[in-house]
Amino acid sequence: MFSQLVAQFWFLAIFGLVALRPARYVYRHILHSPRRRDITLPPEDLSWRTSSLFYRNLALLIVLGVFAALLLKPAAGRFSNMSEYIPLLFGALGIWMHLTVPSASAEREKRRLEFGAAPVDGEPEKPARFWTSGVWKAVLGLALAGVATSAFKDALLDPDQERCLSQETNQNWQGQIDSCSTLISAAEGGRGSATLYRSRGYAYHRLGDFQHALADYSKAIAINPSDGWSLLNRGLVFKQMGDSRRALADFSESIRVAPEDSSAFLQRGLIFLDQRSFGAAEADFTKALELDPKNAWAVADRGLAHAWNSDTAQAEADFKAAEALDPHNQIVLHGRAVMNMSANNLAEAVHYLTLALEQDPDDVWALYTRGNVYWTMGETEKARDDDDRLASKQNPAQFPSGGARPR
Repeated sequence: MFSQLVAQFWFLAIFGLVALRPARYVYRHILHSPRRRDITLPPEDLSWRTSSLFYRNLALLIVLGVFAALLLKPAAGRFSNMSEYIPLLFGALGIWMHLTVPSASAEREKRRLEFGAAPVDGEPEKPARFWTSGVWKAVLGLALAGVATSAFKDALLDPDQERCLSQETNQNWQGQIDSCSTLISAAEGGRGSATLYRSRGYAYHRLGDFQHALADYSKAIAINPSDGWSLLNRGLVFKQMGDSRRALADFSESIRVAPEDSSAFLQRGLIFLDQRSFGAAEADFTKALELDPKNAWAVADRGLAHAWNSDTAQAEADFKAAEALDPHNQIVLHGRAVMNMSANNLAEAVHYLTLALEQDPDDVWALYTRGNVYWTMGETEKARDDDDRLASKQNPAQFPSGGARPR
């Protein structure tokens, strides 16, 4: 979201800069209309004032206004996700630089030009400053245009890179794997290939191929030990494979190299929660919330830790805060079921677990826990039904209850 706003801001700023000169001409053309001239003043030289220039500048302003309006549409934010975004930005800046250099042969009166500022009327002639500024703008404009051309050439000639590094949620994961493999073959052994291994590992991860994902994340970490994303994602793989010890080690290392990332604190807190280290879990969830105050999962999971620790007042406070951020948060239902089980309100616990399963029929924890509660209540038929449903799930949910996804 932030990158989309940045993209829109820069393009709007460029449009605004390009619009300065035509807007200034249109304003002067209207202001210096002969119909509005004070007849007591001496005649004014209006040779610069022509209908063709007025309509040309007005048309340019209208076109820029239309493009600016389109940029305010939500779809315009996709600029920031395009590999061509930076080339477009540099190219637009280069074009603007050239547009601001007036032709000396077309203007007998020299005007002072400053970088980024429009010419000012009525100033004494300063040819040296004029030519220095003009040459500077021309050189800078050519440099920006060159960078844009080179970047566009790279983007057009290397579609594999765009496909490999894409962050689209509906990606063709096998296509991403193939593109990353092509690039890795060309960059084998280079430090820069850490990003390629991580991207390919991410695609394997999303396909559920944990062994290949683990191998690629490990290669990325070997190339760049400070790659917090690969450490976090490898920890997720270990966790999903049931290896809590190595998952905990990777989450802790991810926190060490990237302490500003709330995701690692959240995931380590979930490991502590599974190990019934409730104090450590609460501390990690609290740190995750400090880094990301709008994270509904972190506050709900902290409430769950409070619930398991029999701190019902703190648990309920966190659950209410989580519901304010996400009214359908699954962990809140888990937590309220835990509180009712602790208070031996088994029917109420079943109620919340049933709500959780209605929201997510693949909620393995809720299904397993409800079956156990039914056994405790003596509801053997219902307990067997839940056990049968649980056994039929050959591939339970691959992602942890905290809601994190590999990045």
